[in-house]
Amino acid sequence: MHKNETDMSMSALLEIANRSSTHPIINNIHQSIKILRNTETIELYWIKAHHGLLGNESADTEAKKAAALHKTPDYDNFPISYDKRLRKQDTEQAHESEYPSSTTGAHLKQWLPKLEHIKDLREKANITFELTQILTGHGYHKSYLYRFKITENDMCPCDNTCVQIIEHILKFCPQFGKQRCDHEMFCGNSRLEPYNILDLMKNKSALTSFLRLITYTYTYINTHACHPEG
Repeated sequence: MHKNETDMSMSALLEIANRSSTHPIINNIHQSIKILRNTETIELYWIKAHHGLLGNESADTEAKKAAALHKTPDYDNFPISYDKRLRKQDTEQAHESEYPSSTTGAHLKQWLPKLEHIKDLREKANITFELTQILTGHGYHKSYLYRFKITENDMCPCDNTCVQIIEHILKFCPQFGKQRCDHEMFCGNSRLEPYNILDLMKNKSALTSFLRLITYTYTYINTHACHPEG
């Protein structure tokens, strides 16, 4: 073995011994060693080429072939766009797995239990200010405002006995009876649940009807929350 080949072999061993190495191939070797150490004892030695050990000559021959190629390693032979796509897929998969178990966004997950449902809704509907209030539970309804002492009480002005939560506004408040009736009749004829967004997304017209109800009710509530004298 020539001197420069010996130096390269020794350098490779020294790099493997370097736990802080950032080289991809060395990192893969570190991972393999870590796995094997659970069941095997791993020891690395520098062995002179053609030393008569089984497989050593073949390994030396293949190494020389690779060195003679004078080409960029295959792990670096793909476009940046491909790397970006892989990273995006990894990020989306991580978010998808974390979303159901996250301690935040509990109200949103009641409407849209999976991350893919949010993506579907974005494709099928315009995410308006009014819709955002419904989905997040953060809006001008009095049960939310009362939590921050913005209003004196959390009662709906329709009768001053019912708490003005989102469910009351959409399903029961008599101030929006006509709009609610129109939506529920349309969904009934289409055999869809009127307040189930996942069901409504199956029918474009039904989803539009729901968004129309939301826009009307929350535009009214927003206006009166800001200008109660009106």
